[in-house]
This record gives sequence, C-alpha cells and structure tokens, in this order.
Amino acid sequence: MLSKDKHSFMERQNPSRPAHAASIPQLAPGLGTTNLPNGHVYFLVMKERFDTERDLVPVKIGITRGDIARRLTTLQTGNPYNLSCFGSFKTPWTREVEHFMHKSHEMLQNEWLLWRRDDLHTLVVEAKEAERQIEERKRREQTAIALILGGPERPATHEVICLHREAQALMKRMIPERLRREIAENRLKAATGTMVGITGIVRVKYLPATIRFSARLARLQLLELESKYPELTAECFSIASSGGFRWRGRPTRPDLASEFDAALSARNAARASVDEVLKGKVSLGDWGSRTPTLQRWHDDFLDASRAIHKLGVELGELQAALTAHLAENSASAFIGVCSFKRSSVLRLQRAVFCRNFPEESTRCAEPVAPQLRKQVYATRSYLQAGEMIE
Repeated sequence: MLSKDKHSFMERQNPSRPAHAASIPQLAPGLGTTNLPNGHVYFLVMKERFDTERDLVPVKIGITRGDIARRLTTLQTGNPYNLSCFGSFKTPWTREVEHFMHKSHEMLQNEWLLWRRDDLHTLVVEAKEAERQIEERKRREQTAIALILGGPERPATHEVICLHREAQALMKRMIPERLRREIAENRLKAATGTMVGITGIVRVKYLPATIRFSARLARLQLLELESKYPELTAECFSIASSGGFRWRGRPTRPDLASEFDAALSARNAARASVDEVLKGKVSLGDWGSRTPTLQRWHDDFLDASRAIHKLGVELGELQAALTAHLAENSASAFIGVCSFKRSSVLRLQRAVFCRNFPEESTRCAEPVAPQLRKQVYATRSYLQAGEMIE
C-alpha cells in the first residue's frame, strides 16, 4: 500500500527522469476529469397565454446546468404556446434560489406562477437578492466549518435537540417520497422496452463498450515505481481533506411494506428491460407514444422529485445551523445528533501521472461494458392547450 505521507516520497534521492517521460498516452478524452460549473436560474413566459382581465401571464422559474437555449427548446416541445426567456443568471446555488422563489410565491401546477406582464423584471431582481442572501449564509457556514478542528464530542443543547427533531421529521417525510419517485422512474424505464424513448418522458441512449483510465491500476503501477522514482511518484499525489457533516439518530423506517415491494418490483422490471437489449436478444426501435398511464407515472415522478428537492433544501438549512453550533461550541460532534470530522487523504493526479510515466499509464486502461442509459425527463414539457389557465 502506498505511504499516506506524500512528503516521504520526496525525502528520498530522485534518480534521473525516465527517458519515456516526454510523451503522453492517447486515452479517451475526459477520462478521470470532472466539471462542475455554475448552473443557471432562468425565467420563461408564455407569450400568448394570459389573463386579460388582470394582465397576468404564466411564468416558469427553473434551473439548468446546461445551455438555456437547449432547455428552452426541450420545454417548447409539445407546448401549444410560444415560450420566451426574459431573464437568467449564473449561480452555484441554483437549487436554493429556485426553492426560495417557489416557496415565496403561489405556484400553479407544473411549477408555473402568474405574474403581471409589465412587472416581470422584479422576479429576476428578487431572485438575485435571494442568491445574495444565500451566498452570505453559505459563506458563514464555510467560516464555521473552518473553525471545526477536531474538538471533542459534546452533549446536545436544547436548541440543538430541537433542530435535530426538525431534521428527523424532514428525513421521515423524505422516505415515502423517495420510494414514490423510484417506483415511477423504474416503471417508466421498464415501459420503454426496446424503444429509443417515449416522447417527452424518457429517452434511451446506448453506449458501446469502451475503455477508461483506472486509478486502481495506476496506483499499482506507482507501487512498483516508488522505489526507483520517489520524487516523480510523489508528484502524482495531492493531499486533500475528506469527510464532512454526518447525521446521527436517523428516524426509523416507516411501515411502508407495500411501497417497498412495489419499488423492488419496478426496479427488477427496469433491469430486465435493459438486460434484454444488452444481451443482444433485441435491438432498439423507434420512439414510443405517450399514454395516460405513462403521463400519470411521469407526474408522480415529477411531484416526488419536487418534494424531495424542497425537503433537501430545508434539511440543508438545518445542517448549516448545526454546523454553526459545532463551531461555536468547539465540538466535532453532538452526541446522538451529528458529527463533522475530517481527515487527510492522498488523491491521484491523473494528468501528472500520465506526464511523468506515460508508458506505464498506457497500461492503466480497463474495459467498460456496454451500457443502456435511460433518463426520465425532469420537467413536463407536453402541456396541453387550456391546461394552465381557464
């Protein structure tokens, strides 16, 4: 096993750089990399559909991590009214801003609200102010985290116990919603069968067999190289913090035997539909049509997803409050409530490894079996005429 002290590599003598360290192997692009950009909060309006008596128009406040224009195109599919984006902004707190705006206004079905046509810009201003407040709260939370330096476990105060009870109630409410979402999602995935998707509900993508960079194989290579090239080996690692906030005293699972059985049955059906294609028994065909049953399952999936999202944001706010209490009390944990513990870990730097040991890195590719990915659309874009306002 590699030494956990990165600097121990560098204390040894460093032989000459290997002659083959000048070239870089050609692996599949993007292997071993992650990209977590800011998302967008966007504001859409149905141009033709409005309440003429009060001059109100339907407005959607949504979020995406992708391109807004592409998102607009997806939402426009099946919508009888033209959609227009009248505002958007980047933020790392997309979910929190969306939750705040939905909670602050009376929402119609499908996450739309009615707003005055001549006052749309105030929604964008309000959302940006919410983002500023969230940013400030997150900054205070990060300051509190920096102050938690491994103090002792302490008994929970009355205020901490009250916060924990609120969190337990939220976690208990989340269990049936997660089951409802899982059941609906897997029923929809199973319903695709051998189709490439169901219009407006599910899309299917076949990914052929490929290879990918294996950090496990790279570590094995570095074990053999450590004694000969200690400094070059040390460069392949960085020290990072691991761990974080953990809840204790989670609520007991409610009596939902029928729901758990339904979730298991739906999961098995979804897996069987994937296996049927991957094992070569059939090939993917055309797009399938929506049916009332599929639309009902999709609505169940969306309703449960919204509920989980809102509960998750509220749970995050309680977590931030308890993190602040841990910092104020110089504690690493509150007994029976939560803990915040960190440790240092060595992380492989793939780019450095490939640069320092290009020949060895070519032996760090592992095969990946073909996959069939099924994605249930996270929004209901197939609004029917007259559904929003009558």
